[in-house]
Amino acid sequence: MTNSRQTSVLITGGNKGLGFEAARRLAELGWTIFLGSRDEGHGQAAAGKLADGGSNVVMVPLDVTSDESVSQAVRLVPEHTDRHGHPRVVMVSSAVGAFSVVTDPEQPSSKFHELAYSSSKAALNMITVRYAQALPEIKFNLATPRRGRQPHLRRDRMNHNTA
Repeated sequence: MTNSRQTSVLITGGNKGLGFEAARRLAELGWTIFLGSRDEGHGQAAAGKLADGGSNVVMVPLDVTSDESVSQAVRLVPEHTDRHGHPRVVMVSSAVGAFSVVTDPEQPSSKFHELAYSSSKAALNMITVRYAQALPEIKFNLATPRRGRQPHLRRDRMNHNTA
């Protein structure tokens, strides 16, 4: 445990890739993990893996593009924690969602000419800002891993590197 108070976090996309790795590492520190996942089956499987390792984890069905889904998550989380005063949400995104990155010719991702991935990350970044504005009682964090520092964390279906 990192301190004498229970520390908990809601991680969107916690069922795979960087979100799962963040959940795993925070769970190792004794944090309670609220594992957000659009797909309940994948979310339950990921939560099961963490729980099998001794983690305190609650799967939260969550699609950040759905106001109804977000509202349900806001209601669900306090049911599983005694910390109602300072909730936090961690959104795992990517630097390719930033205009400053994709328009900088010095950045490798500026040469990655596709539409869906960078657009989805830009949308996620904006959704995070808008939720932070709409729900000021909740602290929102947007995590963007640094490229190259931990290449094993960049394994996902988008880059066909899921080993």
